Amino acid sequence: RRCATMLRRAGPRLSPLLALALLPECLRAQNASAEGSLTTTWIPGTLLPDRFECETFSCAKWNPWEWYPVDFPNSTVICQEVQDDLTKGFAAYAPDMCRRLKEANLPYENCKKDYCQMFDDAVKKLVHLDGPGYYGRDTCEPFLDFNRSLCEKEYRDAQVFCDCFCPMMPFFDPIPGCEEEVMHFLVLGKRSAILAEKYPMSPLCAADLCRWFELIGNPLPPNPVNIAYGVPNICHV
Repeated sequence: RRCATMLRRAGPRLSPLLALALLPECLRAQNASAEGSLTTTWIPGTLLPDRFECETFSCAKWNPWEWYPVDFPNSTVICQEVQDDLTKGFAAYAPDMCRRLKEANLPYENCKKDYCQMFDDAVKKLVHLDGPGYYGRDTCEPFLDFNRSLCEKEYRDAQVFCDCFCPMMPFFDPIPGCEEEVMHFLVLGKRSAILAEKYPMSPLCAADLCRWFELIGNPLPPNPVNIAYGVPNICHV
């Protein structure tokens, strides 16, 4: 029944290819627990779920096939404003905040809240009249696939940034200009090919990021004396 409902909700806009793509997902949803929490689909080698059972396919406010772009004279402007908000907000202040708190041996208790608020604000600004219309076409479409509740509790990117990257930020010492470039890529560029082209990482900055990943992902010794409380387990799970 759940499979039939999922496919029926898609309506006549559902293409045959998308129907085939949805079929394995709706079968997983059919096998989900009766409490409506996690399905039995897991990422190999981790303890993190790969799929949640929600009212929509991606747990966003609308299904992927229901969103449609609205082309007003200011649609592109709004999309760019959202990107500017992302780069000038959390992405700009988080690294320094993480360093100062770590040096004081204090946790960044509002990290996930602030991280998720950043994307929640983006979605609210992009959606036209509560949806499913949105501004920005392909450039800003990737930001729509978002669920605030899941972000604060389950999203892997929020968890990795706040529980790994943030407390290890004192050991990220890139060449001048690279920190901004890396943060822009982590927040924006990695979300789509279009955004990756707009917010790329240079080879030099990518090398800096890889050196940092190597330090925190495979620390030798496992608990370096210069890292208070050692490297969080999530950094090398």
